[in-house]
Amino acid sequence: MLRRLFRNRPPDPPKGQRRGADPASPSSPPAEPPPQSAAEALLALPADQAAARVRACDDVDELIELALDARGELRDQILAHPQLAVATALTALEKRSRNRNKTLNRHARRLLDRRRTLQHEAAATEERATEL
Repeated sequence: MLRRLFRNRPPDPPKGQRRGADPASPSSPPAEPPPQSAAEALLALPADQAAARVRACDDVDELIELALDARGELRDQILAHPQLAVATALTALEKRSRNRNKTLNRHARRLLDRRRTLQHEAAATEERATEL
């Protein structure tokens, strides 16, 4: 099926050129590099600058996307962000990491389960204290 879809497709231009651009024409713009993801841009920075940018970020959705794209130490720094310690952020992380990143999904579920357990224990302790 793919062969049939691409049968009449023109050949790919040489590497570094865009389709329709004339390499001899001085007015043709240079080929643009593919866009980087936010995590790739952070990884390109020195470690201290990347950590500072992660700490300065206050958008939960952006932090979740960064966590999904990042690896290693950068991901650990993102997951340690205080904005991702809130139950709503953990729930969003758990939902968005389903079928995308098993490690992040397990991390979010583990923290949500721990949070629920602590809430149940606190409620039981408070109930016992009121009985006494």
